[in-house]
Amino acid sequence: MRAAFTLGRMLIILGGLFSLSCAQAQSFSFSPTVLNLNTDQTLTTQTTLYNVGSTPARFKVETFGWQMKGSERVLTPTQDIIANPSEFTVQPGGRQVIRVGLRKKPGTQELTYRLIVRQLELPGSMPQETVPVTGGPAGATAQISIGLAFSLPVYAAPGAAQAKVSYALQPGSPAVLTLTNAGTRHETYSDLVITRGDRQQEWPSFALLAGATQQLDLTELTSVSGPLTLTFVNAAGQPIRLVINSSTEAP
Repeated sequence: MRAAFTLGRMLIILGGLFSLSCAQAQSFSFSPTVLNLNTDQTLTTQTTLYNVGSTPARFKVETFGWQMKGSERVLTPTQDIIANPSEFTVQPGGRQVIRVGLRKKPGTQELTYRLIVRQLELPGSMPQETVPVTGGPAGATAQISIGLAFSLPVYAAPGAAQAKVSYALQPGSPAVLTLTNAGTRHETYSDLVITRGDRQQEWPSFALLAGATQQLDLTELTSVSGPLTLTFVNAAGQPIRLVINSSTEAP
């Protein structure tokens, strides 16, 4: 006895040229991976999906409003932005331009969205896994198709919008570093490393949206004293080094 299911894997993209290779000759890339709109100049942008694998692949594009509640990413379906085409098939070696347009009137604060590009079932296009069915008849298995979904950020802001991040270090076990963005544009923390004394702690890349707060537990740095040194790559692609004693505001 065999059943068929499709299982999705979400890949959150923050920046840079992104490519993914996986089983059964699937290989995709996007350029660019971050969609920025300077709303003083334009309300449209685009990205290109490349299929550099050996099998065709079909995708559906969905648009979501993106907010942060604490450190939780909250996505809400929206029609404030539109993507065209919304469904398409890319042949091996082919590419598809995805055009994005902003329909909402922009203000002084950055608008943030996520473009979800989700792989759809297409015979022979997805990796397959056979797994046993728990609680089913003896020998029952399920055939699982491994579909992919890519989450690309879309930022729409006037040219004057700026991030304004403050940092507050709170002692404790563990110590906590609180980042608060009181500005009107997001800041990105790529390749974030925090050093204290002879120890360091790394974090996955994240974006701190306008008006958002992020707390970082310094679990690996609590037993040592002294200032914190933060190194990361910001939203403009610049390497940044900050030294924090107790609380400070980014220059």
